[in-house]
Amino acid sequence: MVWLAVLVGLLGVWVIALRRQLGDLHHAVRHQQERQVALDERYADLTGNVTDAVFAIDLEGRFTAVNPAGADITGRPRAEILRGSIFDLIVPEARDDARAHLARAIAAGGRGDLRFEITIAAADARPVRLVGQLRLLTQQGFPVGFEGVAHELGARSTAAGTRGGDPAEPERQLVA
Repeated sequence: MVWLAVLVGLLGVWVIALRRQLGDLHHAVRHQQERQVALDERYADLTGNVTDAVFAIDLEGRFTAVNPAGADITGRPRAEILRGSIFDLIVPEARDDARAHLARAIAAGGRGDLRFEITIAAADARPVRLVGQLRLLTQQGFPVGFEGVAHELGARSTAAGTRGGDPAEPERQLVA
């Protein structure tokens, strides 16, 4: 009978230790969730209050994120943009060039930002000339998509033909 009491005692200690570990794990997960919510809110605040379109696309050009300014510039609701591809917005005659430039950026491993100037068709069919930059996103060394920022051409003054960059730096153009 003593061995049963010892076994029950050991099981009790094990249950207490397990409950403590689960409590610590629960606390860590909750802290991580709170941190992620705070980061998401900060990102939403940062991207929601700028006049430039801030967006992310996957390697096939499908939108994974777009801020309210992107919707304003295109004249389309964010939900509609997020269901589509960047190539849906680019005027048809420039789509092949845009695909080729993205493919070259992926092949080059995203060395440096890719500056672009391109025409899209707004929801009202009006052509909108955009300038901006794309950066290749990688995870564990593999390309997964692009993040970018763009604004309407003429919406800002430029210095030496660049958007805040070094005038001596050569620009890599997505579409001329």
